[in-house]
Amino acid sequence: MNFTIVPLNGEHYDDWDAVCRASQNAWFWHTTQWLDYTEAYNPALESKSCSFLLYDNSSAVAAVPLLMERIQNGKAAFLEFSFGGGWLPSPVCIAGLSSKKEKQIFKAAFDHIFALARDKNIARIRCRSNPFVHLQSEMAAFIPTTVKYGFAPYLLPTQIIDVTKNPAILFKEMRKGHRSDIKKAEKKLESFVISSENISYDLFSAYRQLHTKAAGGQTRPAETFEMMYEWIKNGFGILFGATLDGRPVSFAYVNTYKDCAYYSSACNDPGIQNLPLAHFVQWQIVKWLHEQNFNYYEIGWQFYSNTEIFTASAKEIAISRFKRGFGGVTVPIVFSEKFFSRQDYTAISRERMENFSKVLPELTACSAN
Repeated sequence: MNFTIVPLNGEHYDDWDAVCRASQNAWFWHTTQWLDYTEAYNPALESKSCSFLLYDNSSAVAAVPLLMERIQNGKAAFLEFSFGGGWLPSPVCIAGLSSKKEKQIFKAAFDHIFALARDKNIARIRCRSNPFVHLQSEMAAFIPTTVKYGFAPYLLPTQIIDVTKNPAILFKEMRKGHRSDIKKAEKKLESFVISSENISYDLFSAYRQLHTKAAGGQTRPAETFEMMYEWIKNGFGILFGATLDGRPVSFAYVNTYKDCAYYSSACNDPGIQNLPLAHFVQWQIVKWLHEQNFNYYEIGWQFYSNTEIFTASAKEIAISRFKRGFGGVTVPIVFSEKFFSRQDYTAISRERMENFSKVLPELTACSAN
């Protein structure tokens, strides 16, 4: 069956976002808002959009996010399809199609991806699934379409909280130490929430300034912060915070889309060491999401230890444990990748092996017994 393939540009943004709204597998990461953000996120990657739509007659039926980026591998560099140096959201199509039509759409999509890879000398493509789907769909949703087209799958856990539960129950399901820290913080801190209904550029500017202070400098282009402000105005973001004696000392930015939320960014005043700021703010987020009738809150990826594909610092492992302390369930994200270049596969695999070997303990002399 023939479909019309159209490169994404501003003229087709409305059609693209309509596909995202009509897809069971799409989330905010698929939208044009996040595509624009990712393209601007890291100028060193020289990100260039190769995203495209599939039309069946005059109707847009599928959206394929695709950024071509230049990745440094030691002294060498290669081109890949990725997202800000990470994993692309997987291609999605609208719901309600027959199984036969859906297979035809994805075949056309992946055929075009592979043709682009050949034309542009792409070394690999990396994708990831939407973990919210795993909580709302049948088991078949665990196997992404990418696997059917020769991608190698990997699993990474993430923590998701069911915020439809009564906050009193959610509080009991937290780690005991977290409950104690929240009670301690509640004695001194006041909370605030900035949404589309009470948008405040002054408070958003305070978040940006504290983000820069906590990070020791600005970590990404100014335009990405402006995009995040626009997301709040348009209902795709919420800024939570805490004040101490009337002064903002902690912020957390949460992306919202459909009935789910994601913990995107946070910063705390580095001068305050004796108050559990992050515990307090996360609890405000959970309560607010419940009050606003959201279903799920993804609080973050989970690193228990290092693997060859996913290496994590001691700090990242500690942050994962902190996030698990808020309760919820641990569900998988399916990551998948496909290589198009033998040479680059060998180089990337060698680098992975060398990086992973650095975090493994050295084996002492073994007994032959």
